Amino acid sequence: MSSIVRSGPGAALNKSASITETLSHKSVVEKQRAAIEKLRQQNAKLKEDLLLENKFSIRPSNPSATVLINKLQDEADLYTRKIQLERRKVLMLHQQMEQLQSKLGSTRTAMGGIFSAKEKSQALQKQIKILENRLEKQFIKYNEAITYNKQLREQIDNLRRERLMFEAINTNLDKELARIKRNIAGVLSVC
Repeated sequence: MSSIVRSGPGAALNKSASITETLSHKSVVEKQRAAIEKLRQQNAKLKEDLLLENKFSIRPSNPSATVLINKLQDEADLYTRKIQLERRKVLMLHQQMEQLQSKLGSTRTAMGGIFSAKEKSQALQKQIKILENRLEKQFIKYNEAITYNKQLREQIDNLRRERLMFEAINTNLDKELARIKRNIAGVLSVC
């Protein structure tokens, strides 16, 4: 056997390649050992579970106990199904609640916010107050107009009475004048 020692750049390249391959093989081997150890642990756990299962799974020799066990297992299955059904209902209700909360939020946003109803109510109350004040002012003006009309009617009635009185006086004066003219005419015709 002869060994040839090479020197130069090619020898360094071969040396680093062999080191890389060795490291790569070591990491693969370590991974495989870790996987084997993990499988051993799982195997030990399964054996332990099997022992516990066998330990607690004593078959009752009494038929009534077997019937009772079967009945209890059936009840357990029934309650398990009911629990699953209730969980589904709870999940569905949570989804509906989220949808309704989302809808409520969008509705509040569309209305103008959380306090929109209160603000609209206050604005409406303010508008009502303004209109009530206007109505009150118009009612005062109306009452003033009625009072003024009443005064004018009284004046008109007084003027009508005065006119009737003056017409009566005028008629009496006309009659008196006619009588005096007749008297004068009678005195002149006698003379």
